[in-house]
Amino acid sequence: DYESLSIAGFEVLEFGGGQRAAWSPPAHFRRPARENGDFVGAEGDSNFRLSDALANELGLPVGTIVPWRRGVPDFNAFAVPGPNGHPSSFSVSGLTGDRGS
Repeated sequence: DYESLSIAGFEVLEFGGGQRAAWSPPAHFRRPARENGDFVGAEGDSNFRLSDALANELGLPVGTIVPWRRGVPDFNAFAVPGPNGHPSSFSVSGLTGDRGS
């Protein structure tokens, strides 16, 4: 038996009849900045509610939730299906992939 879970467009299989083992953030876990919102359950393994200020800045409804599972955010709700079977994606203004910029 296994449970299928989609995280960031990847299917993750968890064995054990749907029973997930407890997850704790590793020492290097980087959570979102506290002023950007709060986890409503276990840090890094529950829903993250955006702060009203961040939701407004991003043009999202106040109360927007981003699911996190095992330290990974699941942005599927915000993604647009790709053409011809390509994976879904979304744009992030200012994201360069370079921590120094």
